[in-house]
Amino acid sequence: MKDRQALAVAKALWTKRDELAREYDISPTLLLADSTIIEVAERKPHNAAQFRAVRSINERVRIQAGAEQEKMFERYAPIQRKIKPSMWKRIIQQALDLPESEWPVIESGNPQNQEAQSISAPRATRVWRERYPERLATLDKARKMVAQIAEDTRTPADVIIKPQYLRNLCWTDEPQKRDVAQFLTEQGARAWQVALVAESVSRAIM
Repeated sequence: MKDRQALAVAKALWTKRDELAREYDISPTLLLADSTIIEVAERKPHNAAQFRAVRSINERVRIQAGAEQEKMFERYAPIQRKIKPSMWKRIIQQALDLPESEWPVIESGNPQNQEAQSISAPRATRVWRERYPERLATLDKARKMVAQIAEDTRTPADVIIKPQYLRNLCWTDEPQKRDVAQFLTEQGARAWQVALVAESVSRAIM
């Protein structure tokens, strides 16, 4: 995503999805796939016909897995059916109606923050395991979340976000208290990467 209005749409959908996921105690990606959020944000449907053209937002999220996993997954179907496409359409329209002054700001791709630039976490897992096991545990949580997003969007994890950015984040003191979106931006992550992973990673490492 390269424009601020698209980011506004993505942010609105992400926020509502997380709110509903907490309410119904269900994985956010079972309510609305990350790839769907990105597609909708980029297409910005302004009317009913354009909204219907985005098939993934008008259909229940499904998985392709073994019979047992499918059976377990089906227990979420009643919850999924409570979330109507019309609700997503309303959220999208509200985001599109926002004045430009309320759109998210796209930061420069060049790191400006001195602290972010100075952090260089070690690549060797052994160092993390032997000296900072608690940081490794946090990194593992962040990696698992990115892996899930990669699977949902059918995109390589190292394309979604550079592994070193995650290492640097989790190498800092109390990464749980950091603004993950700001940190990744200061590291040099692109706006669409930040929009895709920041909130989910922040939630994962809490």
